[in-house]
Amino acid sequence: MQPNMPLSELLDALTANAALPEDQSEATPPQVYTSQTFLELERDAIFNREWICVGRSDEFEKPGDYRVMTISRDEVVVLRDHDGVLRAMSNICRHRMMSLLEGEGTIGGKITCPYHAWTYTLNGQLIGAPICETILTNGIVTCRNSPSKNGSGGCTLISILQHSP
Repeated sequence: MQPNMPLSELLDALTANAALPEDQSEATPPQVYTSQTFLELERDAIFNREWICVGRSDEFEKPGDYRVMTISRDEVVVLRDHDGVLRAMSNICRHRMMSLLEGEGTIGGKITCPYHAWTYTLNGQLIGAPICETILTNGIVTCRNSPSKNGSGGCTLISILQHSP
C-alpha cells in the first residue's frame, strides 16, 4: 500500500479486509491513522452525526461542574446548570472567538469571557456585553447549545449536530 493512498483505495482496502473470514483478516491499513482525508471523513460521517460519550453524569454532580473538550472540530463545554440540567454548548465566546473555560472544575453563577468580559449564564444565555449593551434590548441572546442524554452505564452523551443557534 502507498503511504499517501487515495481515499477511495483506502476505503476499498478496509472493505476488502472486513469481508475476509476472521482467521484471514489483516491489520487495519496504517494510512487510516495518518490520512487527513480519512480524518475529515470520520469527522463528517461519525463525530458530527452521532452521540458521543463525554463522561459519566455523576462526574457533573453540582451546578457549575464542567469539563471542556474538543469533539470533531468543535471546542465544547459540558456542564450542569443551576436547574440541575446537564448541558453541552460551544466553549467559544460569540464576540471574539475566545475560549471561555479551560480543563475541568466547578464555576460559580456565570461564565465570563477572559477577553472582553462578555458574560453568560450556565445555560448559555448571554447576559452581559460591556460596551455593547444594546444587543440585549430585545431580551436575552442565546448561544448554540445541544441537549444531552444518558447512555448505558451512566455515560453522558452529546451530539454535535449542524444546526442554527
